[in-house]
Amino acid sequence: MPHVHPALQPHPRTGEECLYLPLNPEGLYDARSRLHWATNASVWSRLEESGFAYDHAWCEGDLLLWDNLQVLHRAGGGSGDRPRLLLRTQTMYS
Repeated sequence: MPHVHPALQPHPRTGEECLYLPLNPEGLYDARSRLHWATNASVWSRLEESGFAYDHAWCEGDLLLWDNLQVLHRAGGGSGDRPRLLLRTQTMYS
């Protein structure tokens, strides 16, 4: 069994609850029953159906920033026939 994290975790700065969706494709795991009760795909579908989705229409020079602890995110694929360049920077909360 991979490492298990609580599905809801407090943000270190704001204290707001954040949904943590594990890398495990089986999805959310109930440690008491020892069963997966919601697949990652079903969580994504419900969020998208509820309107909790943002799809960026990229233009040259765009810069997109988000807080990894408060935004459930994923890559939607490549950039068509154009090369994709990702630069990453990160900061630590203090």
